[in-house]
Amino acid sequence: MPRSYTRVKQLEKQILEMKEEGKTNREIASYFGLRLEQIKRFITRHNRAKRMAAAGGLPRRRGRPPKGYAPTKAEQENYSKQLKEKDKKIKRLQMENELYRDFLRLDGRR
Repeated sequence: MPRSYTRVKQLEKQILEMKEEGKTNREIASYFGLRLEQIKRFITRHNRAKRMAAAGGLPRRRGRPPKGYAPTKAEQENYSKQLKEKDKKIKRLQMENELYRDFLRLDGRR
């Protein structure tokens, strides 16, 4: 049996309006003739994107970038920020590792 694909994103406005009216996911799914799981997943993705935007994050691009793609300034800043945070975390973990190693040596375990 072939899978049917419905562009739920096109129904976004109507789905969210129905959700605000207090309709259940099951009622929304039956109204549009979709499966309950499709509505659940759509709402989950929508809420995740909303939380990410509220936190000031940029939506991540998925997959391999197309040829000739130049990242925007915001994407470059976000990437450099992530690298700095990773570097800080690595340094902190290295310091902790050295402290534990020194402690074990002083305690006579190593």
